[in-house]
Amino acid sequence: MNLCKRLTLTRVVIAVVILTSIFANIQRKMWTWEDRIIQWDVKSYYAYLPAAFIHGDLSLEFTKADPDKYIKNYWPGTAPNGAKVVVTSMGMAFLYLPFFFIAHVWALLGGYEADGYSLPYLVMMQFSVLPYLLLGLVLLRRILLKHFSEIASALALAGVGLGTNLFHYSNTEGAMSHGFSFALFAALLYLTIKWWAKPTLRKTVLVGLLSGLIVLIRPTNIVVLLVFGFYGITTFKGIGERILFFIKRWKYVLVIGLCALLVWAPQLVYWKWLTGDWFYYSYGDDAKFFWSNPQFLSGLFSYRKGWFVYTPIMVFAIIGLVQTFRKHREYFTPITLFLVANLYVVFSWWNWWYGGGFGQRALIESYAILAFPLTAFIDAGVSSGKLWKRIATVTTILLFTAQGLFMNIQYYSGVIHWDSMTKEAYWKSFFRSTKHPNLDRYLQRLDYELARKGIYIPEKKPSTIVANAAVCDMETIDATGTQFLSIDGLLELHNAKQQTSRYSRSGNHSVEVNSNTPFALNHRISVKPGDQLEFEIWRHSKSSREAALIISAQDANNFYKKTDRKISSEGDWDQLVYTLVVPKDYPDSLLVVYVWSPKRETAYFDDYSVKRMTADQYDESN
Repeated sequence: MNLCKRLTLTRVVIAVVILTSIFANIQRKMWTWEDRIIQWDVKSYYAYLPAAFIHGDLSLEFTKADPDKYIKNYWPGTAPNGAKVVVTSMGMAFLYLPFFFIAHVWALLGGYEADGYSLPYLVMMQFSVLPYLLLGLVLLRRILLKHFSEIASALALAGVGLGTNLFHYSNTEGAMSHGFSFALFAALLYLTIKWWAKPTLRKTVLVGLLSGLIVLIRPTNIVVLLVFGFYGITTFKGIGERILFFIKRWKYVLVIGLCALLVWAPQLVYWKWLTGDWFYYSYGDDAKFFWSNPQFLSGLFSYRKGWFVYTPIMVFAIIGLVQTFRKHREYFTPITLFLVANLYVVFSWWNWWYGGGFGQRALIESYAILAFPLTAFIDAGVSSGKLWKRIATVTTILLFTAQGLFMNIQYYSGVIHWDSMTKEAYWKSFFRSTKHPNLDRYLQRLDYELARKGIYIPEKKPSTIVANAAVCDMETIDATGTQFLSIDGLLELHNAKQQTSRYSRSGNHSVEVNSNTPFALNHRISVKPGDQLEFEIWRHSKSSREAALIISAQDANNFYKKTDRKISSEGDWDQLVYTLVVPKDYPDSLLVVYVWSPKRETAYFDDYSVKRMTADQYDESN
């Protein structure tokens, strides 16, 4: 009987959310995929742990002993004094730490390589988000049940846990920061309510430590402190009273600040030790905010990454602010201020779509706060005296949750592209369970180089037609300074900013790939089945021998060829050649040709050419 009483609807929903993510992890087995767990941002978040606890060297000097081995897993930036610095701050490393230690023991006892990157580490990293997610959902449940019915709270928890992109970042890309930060936001909201009910030293210390960790993980998340500062204010007069409160209770403010600083201390010491500065901005001068040009409309409504397009259930959280104002005004001011400030900060970043990912991933942690107005909206419907309104509310939330979960599956399956969706691509993919065969032709990428200047226009699509032959000697650059031009001026190849005069086979320049930019050129060629082509490029002999010429479809899973084997040499330059007959079942209208340094070692390429061949020429070359 006691068990039945404890088995409430909200608890069942939380169990379903966690078990669904566990099932997705087991079914997808991401740890068997190359570079799919500790990848991109996670490489930097995680790098502190193996560097500190396995190599005992946070300066990353150990990577110089065997660059071929380490360059794949460590992507440091270079400070002005030449020091190698992990690009991201170390907040996520704190949260990974217990799972890292479990994995390390597993590796030592299980006969795996205890290097931080073998199977035990990958498995533990993949599942590491789930205990934090569980904690966040449990705390959120306690908050909601104090104000709303069981069914309204359960529907909201299901909507947030399954019907938003939080689900994707709870399993497939679970090592990213968003699921962790969601839990921390929920904890801060819970502590905020407790603190304002009765401030104590213990609660004040916890608020300070938690605030410091939230900001250390993602500095822009400092805006969530508006929730703590403005909680309970219901009038304009209350704002002045709140300021006076903090002035009179300055000791509370001091304790919060000191505890937050304590969390930041290791990071500040690390920066000071390596760079000579207490604060160090590692993202470079061209990664910045454009405060006077926030992309609200694109961020909320665009087919590329619109929040309401790919997380439509959050529309009801915004509508629910009205009900929050009417019945729960102590929450209205902090949530509204946080929402506006957060949207402004998130959409002012130069890369407002946040690169590759599902939906507006930078907003995921905010769902812990927005769950309150979402539940307020739901509760108003399910508490209505009108049966049709109760049925309509429950049906609507369940449908939007199901649709959100389906879109998560679509993204995992490649139906939704990570950064190049358009109106045509969206509707071609609508409710498809498999990728549209012609999806690639409807995609449109934004120009990343111009975006760094605050200019948001589609990437210029150069001519993809190669009549007989085309040659690019890396000498001529277009007016934007971002594209190489072929000798005849008709074709454009990417990454002209990587032009270098250090080595050249012809003329005065070549193109460099390195640890920061391991790809270059990205030449797209129109083809049809049966076309016969020969690709040639020259690689400097002092380059990494694994630096390769790649020929693939736009989706490399459908077609991928690679050559790093030299055919002949001329002085200090090695010739790479690949001849190809486009297969009869080739699924695309374009080939993508680029150079790549898979271990992110420095390499130099020059004199790229492609020519169409007759059948006789192809037979002779083979």
